[in-house]
Amino acid sequence: MESESVLFPDTMIRIRLNAAICDARFFVLIWNSRIMRDQIESTARTTAGIHKISQTDIERFEIPLPSLKDQLAIVAVAEKALTTLRHTTQALASLAAKSSSMRASTLASAFTGQLVPQDPTDEPASV
Repeated sequence: MESESVLFPDTMIRIRLNAAICDARFFVLIWNSRIMRDQIESTARTTAGIHKISQTDIERFEIPLPSLKDQLAIVAVAEKALTTLRHTTQALASLAAKSSSMRASTLASAFTGQLVPQDPTDEPASV
């Protein structure tokens, strides 16, 4: 999923969900989706560089709402995928740190002549 920072500097939006027809976790997934982002961006108005949307605009948004059973299934799949993504991201960060360390170590070994056996009859690098 795409991740973007969202700031609400001077206003807040409160949405009350009917739990009998909409799972809150599903709503969060949909609200943070490209489907909703496109609707928000197309209705946002700006004054002095601050983008705002009205309650009337929000009331017009079209939110895909499958059955509650399907919502729960979608949430389960999304949560599993997000967990896998978090683990993969952590593993990649760890590998990147190890790679950086190994690169520094390899360069240090190269500059001190420790990568290959040295021939004592070779002239020094300064020559």
